[in-house]
Amino acid sequence: MANLSMDPSATMSANPKQTQQIIEVGTRSTSPKIAREGYQLPPPKLDPQQAGNLIANLEIVQQIALPRIVGQTPGSGTPVAPGSAIDIVVAPKSDVTWDVFGPGSIHADLIGASLANVDTLLKDSKLRQTVLTKESVDELTDDEKNSVKKAFQDAGVPVSDTDPTRNLGKAYNSLRNGISFK
Repeated sequence: MANLSMDPSATMSANPKQTQQIIEVGTRSTSPKIAREGYQLPPPKLDPQQAGNLIANLEIVQQIALPRIVGQTPGSGTPVAPGSAIDIVVAPKSDVTWDVFGPGSIHADLIGASLANVDTLLKDSKLRQTVLTKESVDELTDDEKNSVKKAFQDAGVPVSDTDPTRNLGKAYNSLRNGISFK
């Protein structure tokens, strides 16, 4: 399996247009193997000056429009030999609905809604930390439970203790699933 490591000599600038990030995979250089309609594309031969001019003039894309990985083959965690092809499916989170997690595991009012609203639900950094560190609603303190309820209330999504499809457990499970799209 190939090792992925950052080159310690890589420089990071405060200006994203001047950021240089070098990633080394294994012990030798690699080139991407990109396929379209089942055929491998030849590596493009770019003019470095022209490519540099293009990159220098690109506008920063708002995070909501950046694609997220929604699937890959072979699956995550599967060991592969160096040089193996990995198919990755990406989509902007605004095009992905909460349904991707399965209707039984999310708050009923999120079914059919775009994952773009995950930013609204998880705008509080303390709540994000809770969601990242506690696997179950049963592990939450009363203050943390109130934070989950407030996040949903602020987003206009009711949490009801009497409705098993809209209860705190479903709300929290939704946040646990959705945080990967934040």
